Amino acid sequence: MEQENETQIYKIFLLGISENSTLQPFLFGLFLFMYLVTVLGSSVIILDTISDSHLHTPMYFFLSNLSLADISFTSTSIPKMLVNIQIHSKVITYEGCITQVYFFTLFGVLDSLLLTVMAYDHFVAICHPLHFLVIMNLRFCGLPVLVSWVTAALYSLLESLITSIYINNMKLKNYTQSAQFLLLGFSEDPELQPLLFGIFLSMYLATVLGNLLIVLATVSDYRLHTPMYFFLSNLSFMDTGFTSTTVPNMLVNIQTQSKVIRYKGCITQVYFFMLCLMLDSILLTVMSYDHYVAICHPLHYMVIMNPKLCVLLV
Repeated sequence: MEQENETQIYKIFLLGISENSTLQPFLFGLFLFMYLVTVLGSSVIILDTISDSHLHTPMYFFLSNLSLADISFTSTSIPKMLVNIQIHSKVITYEGCITQVYFFTLFGVLDSLLLTVMAYDHFVAICHPLHFLVIMNLRFCGLPVLVSWVTAALYSLLESLITSIYINNMKLKNYTQSAQFLLLGFSEDPELQPLLFGIFLSMYLATVLGNLLIVLATVSDYRLHTPMYFFLSNLSFMDTGFTSTTVPNMLVNIQTQSKVIRYKGCITQVYFFMLCLMLDSILLTVMSYDHYVAICHPLHYMVIMNPKLCVLLV
């Protein structure tokens, strides 16, 4: 019988982006700027929606919840990373890692579900305009938001449990220069693969279909050819790209039982993942500026937010 050395994991060492100490101030400033832009932009949307009675509509109710989810989504990892850069620490506790995974997944899934709810809101506004306020009443608006929170919480709990199992069964190996990476995946149990495939496929389809519905509704209805819906359709397109950078490849890997990704493929995936994430944050900031102009300069709104400026901001 072979004996194996099993070690219980209490702390996890984060490799970080760069070991170069001269780059640390630059990285700190870059991520701090990105985080502040995201938080301030989303906060402006929430404050505008609360303070202006004209914005107490289903559309802005969902948008304010989406902004809250985006603030929370970025706050699950960026502040911790900024602190680690400042104190030159690369350690995160096992409990801290699982907690971070839970909330990161919670607000990421919530973001996708809220975009789907907003797509339904647009569908009702376009197809049933005379009955819109009857269908999208206050009680009904609160229900899909509540369901989105509960669904996201349950899924993130499942994700955290899977991650916990993965970390406990993680094997550490010493790798030298590599042309390929071996993806460990969530579970080695083949019986769990169909379940994981179904969960991620359903989430991906819900996200893509919801966002595409928003884009198609904005393009097809001339009444939605406004700066607000122009920015929202671009945001939906970016969210589709954001999820498409990782999930389809993961689904293919589950089906083909492959865990290999090439070095170039990994770098490309990271590039587009960060690109879509940054665009998502910047577009939310642009949308907050659009709301500011609509509230503070209503008479000059169409002059200021002309098509040329809208395209330039995007």
